[in-house]
Amino acid sequence: MTPDAIAARLAPVGRLEFASIGTPARTLKDGEAVYAGLCVACHGSGAAGAPKLGDKKAWRPRIAQGLETLIKHATEGYKAMPPKGGGADLDPVEVARAVAWMADQGGANFKAPLARPAGVGAERAACGAFRARVIQLQRAAVRIGESRIAAGRAGGRAARCRGQQKGLRRRIRRRQCVSDLAAVGRSKGVGQCHGHAEVPVL
Repeated sequence: MTPDAIAARLAPVGRLEFASIGTPARTLKDGEAVYAGLCVACHGSGAAGAPKLGDKKAWRPRIAQGLETLIKHATEGYKAMPPKGGGADLDPVEVARAVAWMADQGGANFKAPLARPAGVGAERAACGAFRARVIQLQRAAVRIGESRIAAGRAGGRAARCRGQQKGLRRRIRRRQCVSDLAAVGRSKGVGQCHGHAEVPVL
């Protein structure tokens, strides 16, 4: 057999490759950029009842509701405003930034939400894969444990006999027979004493 043929026969049948499962993170817009590209259509002129940018009187009761409520309305839609103001591709962080920025122009002092850490999608995916592996190992351990329990039941009498011979005190369901355990283990190897019916040892 030629060296090439030997190498071909010894070659592994498969190969494991690791690849990134996260999607590249895009740069998120700030609140002013989101407003200029989308929100200005209504909030620039006050159309459809939208509070006009910089109108402190119109924004005052809305600011009083709190930033979380305003973000919720902007994200889910409120009255004439569609969800995310019609920008379905906007990231939730971008929506929150736009809300905070517009409210600040109306007299609020909200802190603009920060972006999620870079690579958080990949980290979550890796965490999910790790958890799946842990669950798989736990299930395997359970199967191994069940097989050992079954084997232990098959040899339970011998194991109990050895335990009794070592002087371990065992409780019998119907009566505590500590003084007779050693004799029972040597002679019968089962949990039977004082004429009681055979009962399992706990």
